[in-house]
Amino acid sequence: MRFKERYQDIAFLANVVTIAGFLFIGYQVVDLKSQNQDRSLNLLDQYDLQLGLGTNPGIRHAIDGHRPILKANGGNFEEAELADYLDAYQSLLSDSLDRKKIPVELLCSDQCYYLEEAYSYQEVQQYIRELQKKDPPGSPGSYRNFEELAPQVIEYGRQHPD
Repeated sequence: MRFKERYQDIAFLANVVTIAGFLFIGYQVVDLKSQNQDRSLNLLDQYDLQLGLGTNPGIRHAIDGHRPILKANGGNFEEAELADYLDAYQSLLSDSLDRKKIPVELLCSDQCYYLEEAYSYQEVQQYIRELQKKDPPGSPGSYRNFEELAPQVIEYGRQHPD
């Protein structure tokens, strides 16, 4: 009879340990999701900082005000400065859609308006077309990633307005 009582005690203890293990795993999953969200927010903050430094705000304001960007077109900026601005967006899009480091809904809530303005701005499109004539397809300077991913984010933003 003692064996039966001990067996029941061991079975009960095993059940308690199993339930505690599942609770611990559940907590870890929630904690991991929270950490991933924190990483996404930190990465997005880094891009916000990058897009807010140097000549980038001036380029954004020129686009938003429908003014020329490049000096060659009567604007205030060099091609290298516009390239830096577009590089930031290309990296941001890649981290969001290709690498899944930033959820697209978070990207849209933060950058969708300015991304759409930059993507659809005629001078930006002309600049990208000129670069693509010089650079082979797939090279970083061709902005193919920007051209492929920006419409996806813009469309998502239109389908899911704030």
